[in-house]
Amino acid sequence: MLWYKDWFKWAPSTNQLAYISGEGRFFVENKKTTIADIPISKQQKEYTPKGYVDLGLEW
Repeated sequence: MLWYKDWFKWAPSTNQLAYISGEGRFFVENKKTTIADIPISKQQKEYTPKGYVDLGLEW
């Protein structure tokens, strides 16, 4: 999925993420549009120390 940047997009005015989901390595089979509601967390935790900048992330 990450190879295809057009396969996931944020909604312009709501907290929803639309993406193409499915299994298999062929992108012409078993792929469906899916929408996930993303709740806003009031207790977000920042992991970057003050005075530093993150330029990427890894899980």
